[in-house]
This record gives sequence, C-alpha cells and structure tokens, in this order.
Amino acid sequence: MAKFGWRVNDCAPLLSIGTWMILVVAIIFIGVLSFGFLMLNSVQTMSRFDDPKQKQIIISSKEN
Repeated sequence: MAKFGWRVNDCAPLLSIGTWMILVVAIIFIGVLSFGFLMLNSVQTMSRFDDPKQKQIIISSKEN
C-alpha cells in the first residue's frame, strides 16, 4: 500500500470545472458591467439649450 505523502490532492484537481466556469463567467460579467458603467458616465449633456430671449436654434432637414 502507498503511504500518504505531502501531495494528497493528486487524485482531484484543486479547482473543478464548475468553479472555473463560475470564475470565467463572473469575470466576463463584471467586465461588461464595468464597460457599460464607464460608457454611461462618459455621456455629456448638451452645452446649448433653447433660450426664448435669443435667436432660436434652427435644424434644417431636406426631404426629396
């Protein structure tokens, strides 16, 4: 019979396939959420609004 040595986890991996799947999916999910949050934070408001006392903003659209 073989004696137990220092390497008792030779028969089973440290992280199972399910654990790796959870880690990879969580990292991708956190990355997508971070990207979306950064994109929403980079949205800037318009610098010019309609003022009734000044000349109105005219947007021309040409249709054929």
